[in-house]
Amino acid sequence: MGWVSTDMNINEELVKDALHKVSGIDKSKPLHKSEIEAIQNLTQAGVFNIEIPENRIIDRVRLNKGSVPFKNIHEISYPPVGMGDIEFQRMNSNNSPLFYGAVSSPEMRQPHIAALSEVVSYDSLKDGAVFYATHSQWLCIEPLRCAVVGLSENLIENNSNAISMKSIQDELLHSNPIAKKVHNFLAEEFSRVYTNHLEYQVTSYYAQKTLDFPIDAIIYPTVKGDGVTFCIAVRPQSVDKKLALRAVGLMKCIKVQKDIIGGYDIGSDQFKKGVILYEDAPPSARLSNLDVQELFKKHGIS
Repeated sequence: MGWVSTDMNINEELVKDALHKVSGIDKSKPLHKSEIEAIQNLTQAGVFNIEIPENRIIDRVRLNKGSVPFKNIHEISYPPVGMGDIEFQRMNSNNSPLFYGAVSSPEMRQPHIAALSEVVSYDSLKDGAVFYATHSQWLCIEPLRCAVVGLSENLIENNSNAISMKSIQDELLHSNPIAKKVHNFLAEEFSRVYTNHLEYQVTSYYAQKTLDFPIDAIIYPTVKGDGVTFCIAVRPQSVDKKLALRAVGLMKCIKVQKDIIGGYDIGSDQFKKGVILYEDAPPSARLSNLDVQELFKKHGIS
């Protein structure tokens, strides 16, 4: 773990003014150039970073249209630039696509569950709703250097790794109260869930500027998964250079009260010229019609 900054001798007045301006931004409207510059100036307070080692797995989930599987690897990787109108997300806009996924923690050994919660609004689904999602696993063939954000004390209490990171970050910032204020502000900003995409402008512009540092990705506690593991946003260049697809599975998912139950219909660890060569999943991995009927009966779903 370490600390990266474009200027280790922090311009405290610049950062203080930037924090004051950003704190008063109306995020429901498109931001002015001066407001965007203020957000980007917050990176002058330094960037806390860690390294994800070689051979670590990143899990990614994409929703399918009906039960139709994705045929090509590029369809389950990062999206292309400029997909329609600009829409801000937690770390990016459509003009600056990133590869979103999740990594495991001691409290969450199935990070694809966290990745699924980030792309599906559980509350909007009725009990018994059926949908399909593609779960892919990507192997780090080289270490990933990651900036860490979102270490909010209100979010990380169930994530021992994040608690350790927060402790180290606080120790590093102990002698610099301005930088500490910036990172505490950003921790709360990155841990919020918004319904209006414009409200992600602060996190999006900050993240885009952070990726100007010599890093591969940004890692943060999963917001919709109560912080128990980490989500990650990887720049496309680093996906191409440092990640390799290891396996893919098409999941049939069912909403059952507050949970999602799922099984795999088809899957593959074989690829040819960018095409996914699917095979039927073994019976032990599938969610059969009988399983579904029993689930519905058990939970009173008609």
